[in-house]
Amino acid sequence: MFAALRVSDQHLKVMNPGVLGEATRRLIRREACLAWKARMEHNNQLLLSEHEEIQELVRSLAQAEGELRLLNRQAISCNIDPRKLRNRESWNDITRFTGPRARRLREFIDMGSEIGLMELRPVWLMGPDVVSRMLPLKKALFDRVVYDEASQMPIEFAVPSLFKGNVVVVSGDEKQLPPMSFFSSHAALDEDDSTDFDGEADDLTDDERALATEI
Repeated sequence: MFAALRVSDQHLKVMNPGVLGEATRRLIRREACLAWKARMEHNNQLLLSEHEEIQELVRSLAQAEGELRLLNRQAISCNIDPRKLRNRESWNDITRFTGPRARRLREFIDMGSEIGLMELRPVWLMGPDVVSRMLPLKKALFDRVVYDEASQMPIEFAVPSLFKGNVVVVSGDEKQLPPMSFFSSHAALDEDDSTDFDGEADDLTDDERALATEI
């Protein structure tokens, strides 16, 4: 920093004393920014790349990602055991989502797990509440159950999905704050206040029931 001031020594000597202080501050700020820029470029040589070089890296990364997706698809398909899959008629019975014989999504997953659905789709990504609502309560439905950001998950939410895996992997930061119920408790209180009325619903008149619903 002082070396930069020495370079500008002659210029600063002839400067008006009224603006000398502001000029010195600007010079120090400029030299500090240049030093920070040089340190960043030294630590990360990619910052010195030209625009075309960066674009070429982006294109090569996109190509590598496409190849990785293809390899993953091939790996999954090669690991499917045809002996665990039922015939086409069995699938036709559960894959009706319209009409009088339509299946609900929970029914589809429950019945599909018996005829090879987990073999065709071995990886499922979902939250604990969706697991409880959509997946059947069957022991060891999955080989592994992985909890990411486990420090943010209440234990009672994790119990149903614990039952569904042979092996459980828990990933989280023990230094993070635990999940808070402050906002949910206040929302529950507001909901209780909004639906507080005397008498059972069956005792209300149509007008009173409509008014309670609006509130």
